[in-house]
Amino acid sequence: MPRFSFNSCPWLFLLGLLWLSGACQRSADFFFLRNEGAVMPVQVAGPPDSRDILILLPGGPAGDGQSYRRVFPFFREQLEPKLRVVYYDQRGAGNCQGVYDTSSLHLAQLAEDLDRLVDVLRRENAGARIFLLGYSYGGALGLTYLLDPNRQAKITGFIGLSGAYDRQRQMEYQDQLVDYLLAQWTAAGELPPLDLLQPDFHCAEQADPGQCQRDSLQIMAEVTQRFTKIGRLNQFPFTMASVGRLLGLAFCSPTNPLTSGRNEVLHGRYFQPEFDQLLLTDRAGALHLPVLLLAGRYDTNVPFFDAEHLFAQLGTPAEERQLHFLEQSGHLPMITAPEEVARAILGFVENH
Repeated sequence: MPRFSFNSCPWLFLLGLLWLSGACQRSADFFFLRNEGAVMPVQVAGPPDSRDILILLPGGPAGDGQSYRRVFPFFREQLEPKLRVVYYDQRGAGNCQGVYDTSSLHLAQLAEDLDRLVDVLRRENAGARIFLLGYSYGGALGLTYLLDPNRQAKITGFIGLSGAYDRQRQMEYQDQLVDYLLAQWTAAGELPPLDLLQPDFHCAEQADPGQCQRDSLQIMAEVTQRFTKIGRLNQFPFTMASVGRLLGLAFCSPTNPLTSGRNEVLHGRYFQPEFDQLLLTDRAGALHLPVLLLAGRYDTNVPFFDAEHLFAQLGTPAEERQLHFLEQSGHLPMITAPEEVARAILGFVENH
């Protein structure tokens, strides 16, 4: 029986690199956007003749925009065949370069950078319709940008995907989500009445304290199991396929994951305090363009109440705004419901 030799490792490594290089996508245009000291890499992928351009505003703060094309197949498989998708690393994020002060790491400056990108795309694509897709923190950036009426006039429509608009209310919304889910499960008969879990309920006062305690433990175990399942809907799944995509990100994309990770750690702390205090929805009456809001019913990071509140405050005419609940999704609907999200986004773009 032949023995494995470590001398073969270099050949295996080279074969692996050849396989990865063959799998690399080379269909995206690439350029650098320069503004106020920052040099931001930009990819544009999709049909060159499409009039519809979708700018992805990634999550974060300080999230890597370019990585979405490689890590989430949803964008390449569902969106790019129909429209042009723009991925870019914002100031302080991903593989952004240049010389700029950390005092510029805030939403107002990100909105100014975004405006420069919008102007470049409009100049290079006469007659194009530009849509913003804000995911999570990107929703806050999109809304901040659109509050300026001159900038809003350049955009055909806004799409919020699990968007965070009132981060200051996060804990309040999370408490509401727990109450909402417990009430839904109880009303559907999936859980017994939850009196046993109330703080003022005492098993010692019941006719059979022992049975009462056993019932309480059983209910708590069932509730814990349900919330554990919901937690999985809000976590990135590490599978063979997803790990392969992460390797593709490292070897077959114009971004460096190590640099991106370092920037997120170093620069996220400058964005985070502003984000944590954010209350934007009460100003949403200034928005009058078409809006589509997509929210996961089981999103524990940005509960769907955030989207509900924004929807109610929009100045957009009723017939031009949509609120779409993703009933089986958490905070990663591009993984848990890619087809449903794609239908909603492409339908919105087509109708406007």
